[in-house]
Amino acid sequence: MITALSSGQRSFNIELLAQVSQGGILTNDVWGYTDSTGVEYGVVGTRNEAIIYDLSDPNVPVEVQRIPGVSSVWRDFKSYGRFIYQTTDQGSDGLTVIDMTNAPDSITSFHWNPNIELGGNSVRLNRCHNLWIDDKGYAYLAGCNISNRGILIIDIATDPYNPEFIGAVDERYAHDVIVRDTLLYASEINNGLLGIYNIVDIQNPILLSLTPTSSNFTHNAWPSDDGDYIFTTDERSHAFLDVYDISELSVPKRIAMYQPSPEKSVVPHNVHYLNGFLIVSWYTEGVIILDAHRPDNLVRVGQYDTHPQNDEGGDGCWGAYPFFDSGIITAGDINSGFFVLKPTYQEAAFLEGSVLELGSFFPINNAHIKILDTEKTIKTTDASGNYKTGTVDTGMIQVIISHPEYKTDTVIVNLQSGEVNEKSFLLEKKNSYSATGTVMSISGDPIANATVQINVNHSVYKERTNSEGEYFIHLFGGEAKILAAAWGYKGAQKIVDIESDIQSDIILKEGYEDDFFGDLGWSVTGDATSGIWERAIPLATSFNGVFANPNEDVQNDLGKMCYVTGNRSATASVDDVDDGTTILTSPNIDLRGYENPSIFLSTWFYNAGGSGPINDTMEMSIITSNDTIKTNSIV
Repeated sequence: MITALSSGQRSFNIELLAQVSQGGILTNDVWGYTDSTGVEYGVVGTRNEAIIYDLSDPNVPVEVQRIPGVSSVWRDFKSYGRFIYQTTDQGSDGLTVIDMTNAPDSITSFHWNPNIELGGNSVRLNRCHNLWIDDKGYAYLAGCNISNRGILIIDIATDPYNPEFIGAVDERYAHDVIVRDTLLYASEINNGLLGIYNIVDIQNPILLSLTPTSSNFTHNAWPSDDGDYIFTTDERSHAFLDVYDISELSVPKRIAMYQPSPEKSVVPHNVHYLNGFLIVSWYTEGVIILDAHRPDNLVRVGQYDTHPQNDEGGDGCWGAYPFFDSGIITAGDINSGFFVLKPTYQEAAFLEGSVLELGSFFPINNAHIKILDTEKTIKTTDASGNYKTGTVDTGMIQVIISHPEYKTDTVIVNLQSGEVNEKSFLLEKKNSYSATGTVMSISGDPIANATVQINVNHSVYKERTNSEGEYFIHLFGGEAKILAAAWGYKGAQKIVDIESDIQSDIILKEGYEDDFFGDLGWSVTGDATSGIWERAIPLATSFNGVFANPNEDVQNDLGKMCYVTGNRSATASVDDVDDGTTILTSPNIDLRGYENPSIFLSTWFYNAGGSGPINDTMEMSIITSNDTIKTNSIV
């Protein structure tokens, strides 16, 4: 079951208690620590240090220590006993051990950099991406600079000042790790896999299963307290939070996928589970609380937008820590610093059932169930006509059931917090119609192989014209936009109201114009390893907090698609053009008969340079039968 919410961002059921700006310094992850007297501390990472706050008064965080270190985009923390442990995925700090024994008066730290023998080599521990510490005092270091960059297992309980390496899970790179009882869950991001390992014998882990997550970029995972389910995030634009039934560890079964704003290129980052709720840092969406009491029907029941300046891309909330006894949540926002939040954990009101065809009672796939609550929550039915949805609102609420092929129905349902209302709906089939016509030039000549697209009731119908320029599209009625394009002509559109069969001819003016809503034959070549040209609706991207790529096509052209170099992630550096060139070439342009022809292109170019010199270039050239003319170059 896929969850989809169509509303914009807002904050509810989470109250801001305090925000500490870092003065423009970019921050990353957060964690918490509680001393023997019950005083709570928050720790947040920046690019150059860890900052520790006394949260005795959560409305007024008091900075008590800064732990300097190497410059790094990534810092991650966990706590155990009297210590906070930090990993840094750049530089050579190894495992940083922060001694909180005498906090807040005296906080000290040291770096643990042993030589570790693994894979037949002895290598000094310099960096790791993340870590987990179980209740037995074993630390699991993920993505270190050792061997295959899997997971190193360290004993930190026996002697906290002299941790001891005791084993590894090292078949593949692991980005993150969590351990519960005798099970280790590895987020193997580069392979897009969730790995589950039996560690009854901690020195001889046994692989139980490898499961691909929905966007093939498994960033982190967190199991439910009963161990029956696990929740994963893929750190990509438009990616999902996945839910897996792991009652059979050898065959995890995905049972749900959730997105807060599917129409936007938002990115999930870290998920945590607490007492039947999920607390998720979702970059530009901020902190989101999901009711997970029914794991196959996740419902958003709280949110605080830490980054209202932008609603897409890779800025915003990096991490959220919800495990303080006081109930507060701390969050680290890349751009806006350290947050202290007070959540209200409200259970959702659930609505579940089926949508069937009136008369035949056949299940209707892809019907929309829209709850007219504050969120305007939308769900779709599956192939069996079943749906699962819910809302944080309660009372008598309107629900709209729709499908392009059926008449829309509106009903009132009673929804109460913590309860499930089971409801089936019947929809009456609409009449269907045909749209026919001819695409022709101004002189009346038919245009073969032209693209014709009709948008009606959120459905898109496409066809190519035949040799006589004719198209025939079977569709359901409503206000429709008809688009047409062909190479060697300028595109055209018209608005029609389809309440019966229609005949609609389309005339295209001669010339060359391509808005890319249809495939008119451009070709892609080159040897780049990433950032390959593709025709798509563009995703917004950012790099180090700077807007890098727009989230929309050129205004006022036909359709929403364009050609973009790489379109996989909200972080510009993930799918930018690397290690070669990518070349987009148009079909042939016949300029015979033109006097002083001009060619215009709408372009966007961004280059931050990365860690080296700025050396990327976008070139535009005209290739003739005799020569190649470079017309423009952007660096």
